[in-house]
Amino acid sequence: MTTALIVLLGTAGPAAIAAGTVLDHLTTDPGPTRTPPALDTCTACPRPIPRGTNRCSHHLTLTTPTTETQTMPTKHQTTNPGLSIRTDEAWTRGILRADTIRYNTILDLADAYREDPNGVTAALAALADALINNVTPEERDALVEDIDDTTTGDATTDLTLHHAMRLRDELDTVINRLGRFNPKATQPSPHPNLTEHQRAA
Repeated sequence: MTTALIVLLGTAGPAAIAAGTVLDHLTTDPGPTRTPPALDTCTACPRPIPRGTNRCSHHLTLTTPTTETQTMPTKHQTTNPGLSIRTDEAWTRGILRADTIRYNTILDLADAYREDPNGVTAALAALADALINNVTPEERDALVEDIDDTTTGDATTDLTLHHAMRLRDELDTVINRLGRFNPKATQPSPHPNLTEHQRAA
């Protein structure tokens, strides 16, 4: 019995080794392990998208009114800082920017300081103290008037035809955006010189 088992094992040994060698040659090499790409989900649909993006290629091409507001000039970025009109990012209010008037006001204040440094300094110091002490709006306005009295310029700026037409276009855009939910309110009044009470009558 023992002799027969030894013979059987001796006979099967080389056959098993040969079968294993053939099997190794027939097995396909899977190659290097590939890491699946990191994916997110489109914010507008369930499509998978590459990590780091918000929308799929389909919804990325769809534009909405907010697309324009994302590229609109911010507070410190405008192509016409001297005098311009625009809307805020939510299209809920208009914003008038008048850097030219502010610039001229600072020049007038500097000129007034050259003429009367003590008077201008005292007026500015009084307003600064008032802002710290939270005075009433009436008292604050009076102190602002004191500073205004030290200057000679007015809060005005000249307009060329080119800039007047540009401002008209900007204002029309602001009106259309603010009145997008109430188009009738954007229509010009048939009697612009009448008061609201006169129009109602």
